[in-house]
Amino acid sequence: MRNTVAIKYVKALHSSLKSQEFESAALLFDELGKSYLRKESKEIFDNPYIEAQEKEKILLSAVKKFNNSRVDNLLKLLVSNKRIDLLPSIAEEMRLMLAKSKAIYRGYIYSSSKIDSKVSDSIAKSLGDRAGVKIELEFVKTADDSVKVSVDDLGLQIDLSKSRLDAQLTEHILKAI
Repeated sequence: MRNTVAIKYVKALHSSLKSQEFESAALLFDELGKSYLRKESKEIFDNPYIEAQEKEKILLSAVKKFNNSRVDNLLKLLVSNKRIDLLPSIAEEMRLMLAKSKAIYRGYIYSSSKIDSKVSDSIAKSLGDRAGVKIELEFVKTADDSVKVSVDDLGLQIDLSKSRLDAQLTEHILKAI
């Protein structure tokens, strides 16, 4: 589910930064979002006994080398409004906004057996050509006997199941007899 508050923060940040700065900020927030999800970080940021100023210092020290006052101000705002937990949502919304602006989307291939990179690239290219965008696919190993390609940002989903194909083939043969 998309977080509307995170979307508002991302839109504000996007409008105040140049495109190159926004791309860099998106990478930065991706790292911040990932680090927030770690158990140790959550214990610190969710702890009510740690002062907001300390949490702010930790976040600002993490983005010090980025050296952008707008990003610093956004982090200060998140801390003061007790919305540090939005970091992963903000990172995801920034990724979506970048994908939309560049027309590059991320998808997944789910299968029980390893898919060759040439096949994966071929599937990504053909789907991308049909949708008019560039698609990057990642392989995810699953236990079932189906092959599923999913690009959630575009609403694309293709599912090929061996058991379902067998059932449909059997049904077709029985109808023919």
